[in-house]
Amino acid sequence: MIWASVAQAQQPAVQQEPVQPAQTEPLQRPPRTTVWAVPFDAEQAGVPRAWRLDAGVSATLTATSNSGYTDRQQSRSDRILNLEPRLSFARRGGRVRLAGDLSASALHYFDDTQPDRVLPRASLNLESMLVDRWVYLDASAEVDQTASDPYASRPDGRSAFNQITTRRFLVSPRIDHWFTPSLSLLARSDFAWTRRNGDYAADDPRRDSREQQHFVRLEQQPLPLGGSLEYVHQDTRYDGDVDSVLTLDTLRAVVSYAITPQLSVGIVGGREHSEFSLSEHTDSLYGVRLRWQPTERTLLTGAVEDRFFGTGWDLQFTHRMPFLAVHFRSFREPTAQPSSQILEPGGGSVRNLLDAILTTRYPDPVAREELVRRIIRDLNLPETLRGPIEVFADYAQLLRGNHLSVALLGRRTTVAVNLYQRRYWQLTREDDVLAPDPSFASDHEQVGAALDVTRRLTPQTSLGLLLQYSRIEGLGSREDDFSRERIVRVTLQHQLSPDTAVTLGARRQLLRSNVSSSAREAAAFVGVSHSF
Repeated sequence: MIWASVAQAQQPAVQQEPVQPAQTEPLQRPPRTTVWAVPFDAEQAGVPRAWRLDAGVSATLTATSNSGYTDRQQSRSDRILNLEPRLSFARRGGRVRLAGDLSASALHYFDDTQPDRVLPRASLNLESMLVDRWVYLDASAEVDQTASDPYASRPDGRSAFNQITTRRFLVSPRIDHWFTPSLSLLARSDFAWTRRNGDYAADDPRRDSREQQHFVRLEQQPLPLGGSLEYVHQDTRYDGDVDSVLTLDTLRAVVSYAITPQLSVGIVGGREHSEFSLSEHTDSLYGVRLRWQPTERTLLTGAVEDRFFGTGWDLQFTHRMPFLAVHFRSFREPTAQPSSQILEPGGGSVRNLLDAILTTRYPDPVAREELVRRIIRDLNLPETLRGPIEVFADYAQLLRGNHLSVALLGRRTTVAVNLYQRRYWQLTREDDVLAPDPSFASDHEQVGAALDVTRRLTPQTSLGLLLQYSRIEGLGSREDDFSRERIVRVTLQHQLSPDTAVTLGARRQLLRSNVSSSAREAAAFVGVSHSF
């Protein structure tokens, strides 16, 4: 079994990876660069140009006590059949990397308590190098199901309840070049579009949107003295609006100093032009930065700045070991999209954390990617644990968040933990003497935790336990509104063959709310999956 090869692999002597020169990151997080860790010249040297295809299908029958997640008086039981085909593929070439995951859940309710639906999910990612070590192009497309009512129950399993389909598209051309070993240029533009369709309230503020960000940085590494010039333009618009809901133009000058090859500090000064809520201002900003990378496995970056809305910060910490991976982020920044593709708060998925754990033992990213995929499939692990829910606002907000993700990969036990806190409230200037507009009704705070524990009982059988808790509370005009949800799920999976598995499980889901219907649901399910 592939699991045995992972659990029993002897850790080789750690190969010291070259430590990149110390540098600091801007508070406004630069647009995402490449998703895969292998540089293109390494791909050209040793990665074959080949397609990887993985197809499969699963069928799950669920008996639920409350298919509509309503209160006890109105609850109705039902049996739900979910037929879910899936296809994943990847191609890695010298200049192009393409990967995709496609699936669809076909739901049938035998007692017609909910409408039958087909819920698509898709993720496509493209990386390409157009000019050797100069010009690159990234693109992605996603289709997913999100909650239509943030205060209602979010079903743990596949369900037609409280679902809308969200489509996101992102195109990111960039220039990324090193003139010398210490002097670099990064110029990147991100263009993102979000489209939604489904049933939600007429007064719901969510609308289709388009975002763009342009980022330019010329940087001299601190050897020991260095610095950078940075410019960021951000703009978010909703369909049907002439004006932008939030526009920021920020120019920064950074002077950095490397105290040691692993530790550098910097001071920041600049100007920022902001437009939101029918106001327009230009302000000075200043702050400090820190970057500490004691080994190739540990990285701490931080930035704190005094800006027009008060103090903003962005602190990130990552650490990996042969059995453990940790990712933490704390930040405070303006936003106009709760799930921005450009400024979305970072966090480690189970897939990414497992990839980090296996980096030392399996340095080849192609082999490691396949190994992670098979571990998730064989152990029935979630690819991601539940995070914050999208609560849409048609105005600019100030976002403060904290996020901790941890994964532990043992010989027989796998543990994944996700903790998060988000607080959204109306964006105002620090010197604004006017009270927040009471008509803005999307301000809120969220707190959540998820724990997934999987224990391999035999080489073919694994037992899983999932615990989840989430809380959302309104702020401002919705100060007394709240919803709290708890979920417990137990699953037992047995591999009938290397390509076929059967799963038995049960769950309990409880929602307490003064906005939506408080609901209780108990369910049992059986499923079979097969990979071709």
